[in-house]
Amino acid sequence: MHRQETSLEARDSNGGAQSAKSAHPSGEPEINTPEAKQRAQRLLRGLCREVLQSETVVRLHCQHEAERLGQVTPAVALLASAAHAEQALRTLPGQATAEQLPMSVAGALTGTVLSTLQEAIVDHLISSERAYRNTLLGLREGVDLVRMLQELARLQAEPALEAWCEAWLAARTPIVFDAEAGLKWFAQHSDQATQVARPIKFRNRA
Repeated sequence: MHRQETSLEARDSNGGAQSAKSAHPSGEPEINTPEAKQRAQRLLRGLCREVLQSETVVRLHCQHEAERLGQVTPAVALLASAAHAEQALRTLPGQATAEQLPMSVAGALTGTVLSTLQEAIVDHLISSERAYRNTLLGLREGVDLVRMLQELARLQAEPALEAWCEAWLAARTPIVFDAEAGLKWFAQHSDQATQVARPIKFRNRA
């Protein structure tokens, strides 16, 4: 019995040593093996596609939400977000192509995004302030997404993409802060905040 216990202890010890060897300390990047490089590149491509989808939604949603709100303070930040997203959609595919990250999926996304927005906004009527908060959530999510993309681009030595993310964050973050400040306007105008958001018709853009 004693020999069996010793043998088990030895196997446990070897197994533990093997696990320790294969794992990397918490908080440190994994060893950049060929397999890890492939995983990181797949993640990078996936994040780029998510950014394209997110920016397509922001461009459409913020533009139409601003039109729906009319000439009020919160609409200013939404229009700025839409304009910046439109610029991002023009520049990100170019950066991604330069880094050998094919991004020709933008056009295919538009139909899906339009359908999703119509279902979410036209078919389900909500209060004006809630519609604004939902838009704000999308803007915040986009910031988190680009922050992760920037870090991954840095770790994978993709300088052009990393620079794009840095410039995007420098421009978009203040706009999101302005959009967050727009919440005060709704608190100060409860009559308009509680109105049911009017259905909007989406126009095809050339």
